[in-house]
Amino acid sequence: MVALNPNSEVKYEYINRIPGNAFNLPADSAYITFDNAKRLIYRKEDGKPRNILELNGYDSGLENEYWFKFQYNITNEDYDNAIIIE
Repeated sequence: MVALNPNSEVKYEYINRIPGNAFNLPADSAYITFDNAKRLIYRKEDGKPRNILELNGYDSGLENEYWFKFQYNITNEDYDNAIIIE
């Protein structure tokens, strides 16, 4: 489990390879929980255009000759798509 506080970020470094996902974890699903009240669930290869487990869901770019940056911004759309936890 990776838990983040609001306005925080996770940084990992990869040398000479691109990871399978941005967390480089063998994960097939990810949960984003908002204020312990709403939850958004992502599943690997679910076909959704925004997916925290798929690298194509990230803003990315070459930082320099050796560094490539992946950034996933959690948006109001993510919050709106989350379901209420019962």
